[in-house]
Amino acid sequence: MSRYSGKCDFCDTVEMYGADKLLDKYQVYASGNNLVPLKIESEKDLVVYYPYIVTMMGSDKKTGGYIHLSSIPYIDQEEQDRLQWKLDTLIRYYKRCKRKGLVFDKNNALEQITFFLDEPKEYEIELINRVAELGVHATTEDLHTPEHDRLRKDWYELMIEEGWYESWAYRWVYGWRRWADKFCPEPTIVQQELEL
Repeated sequence: MSRYSGKCDFCDTVEMYGADKLLDKYQVYASGNNLVPLKIESEKDLVVYYPYIVTMMGSDKKTGGYIHLSSIPYIDQEEQDRLQWKLDTLIRYYKRCKRKGLVFDKNNALEQITFFLDEPKEYEIELINRVAELGVHATTEDLHTPEHDRLRKDWYELMIEEGWYESWAYRWVYGWRRWADKFCPEPTIVQQELEL
C-alpha cells in the first residue's frame, strides 16, 4: 500500500518492477489517451504519476509492455467521493427539515456527518454553512480534507527531492487555484479572465 494514495498504485508498481525495467520495457498511458504514450525518460518523470491507480497492465516478449493509469490521482478521487458523500448526507437532512417545516440545525447536521464523536473539522463546518446558505445548490468546490492534504504534501516533497521546481510540483499536486494563491497572490490577467 502506497504512502501517496493509501492504495496499490503506480508507486507500488514502480517498486515491484523497478524503475529501470519500467523505463526500458514499458509504455505508460494516461486514461483517455490510449494512442500516444506519456513521455517518461527518468525516475523524475515517474514520480509525477505515483498516486495514480494502474487500471490495466500487460506485457509480452516482442513489444515489452504497457501500463494504463487512471485519469486523476486517487487522492483527488477519494477526497471528492468523501466530500460528495458528506454533502449528499447534509442535503438529505436539509430536505427532511424543509419537508417537515423545521429549521436546519447546524449542530444536528454535524452529528449526521461525524463519526465516533470526532471533533468537527474545518471543511465539515464549511460544508454545513454552505448547505445552510445555499440549500440543495451547495457544492464541494475548493474544499479539501486534511487527510488528503497530508498525502499530497508527501507527494509534493518527493517531487521536490527528485528535482522538480517547487512551483511546478506544487501546481501538479495541488492544482491551478491553490498554486495561484501561493505563488501569485495578486490576481493575474488569466485569473481575472477565469473568474469572469
